[in-house]
Amino acid sequence: MRSTLLGLIVLAGACAQHVQSGGTAAGDVAVPAIAPTAADLDAAYDGTTTDVTSRIAILDQYVDGIEAGVGTRLTRTTTTLSLNAFRDVTDEQWDRMETFYDNGELKRLRLLPPENSQQQQAELGTEEFYFDHGRLVYVYYEPDGATKPDAHVESGGDAYYFGREGLIAWIRGDGTRADTSDPEFKSWSDQLLKEASRFPKEAKRP
Repeated sequence: MRSTLLGLIVLAGACAQHVQSGGTAAGDVAVPAIAPTAADLDAAYDGTTTDVTSRIAILDQYVDGIEAGVGTRLTRTTTTLSLNAFRDVTDEQWDRMETFYDNGELKRLRLLPPENSQQQQAELGTEEFYFDHGRLVYVYYEPDGATKPDAHVESGGDAYYFGREGLIAWIRGDGTRADTSDPEFKSWSDQLLKEASRFPKEAKRP
């Protein structure tokens, strides 16, 4: 994701942070991630649950459930990339791609920048894509993600929530929600859907 468009933290309050692999934010009490039912997830994705805030909350639950499986039930694969592997869809350069599968189904995809970067802020960012049965439901851009182990509290990044109609909410790193009428909102919807379709094609399967 470009440094000119940082944006994506979970909703303020209960959805302010995602905690991976059973970790906790400072002062939090560890609790098991409770995944939404398939019916609730479908409703959130399809828009049957019409309130956007409710849809976001359900998608957050789903993402938390995936993150809880990192290092445990999910199977991880790593693919080394050429720097211009995805030049057909983005000008970003990525060094490797980590993918996470649940019984052969892709659930999470994480892109990392070249390790020999000049340590500029824009070169330390990571992108994470979350899927449900091939559907893109969530993307997270973390501006300093490459400096952290994969299991960590995610904060300060941009969160993009998707439904059947495309991007339904973009929450910036400062916790503000982008206006859906902003031209950049539609631009990011199109771009991230394009990337979500393209990136998995290069992934090493388990």
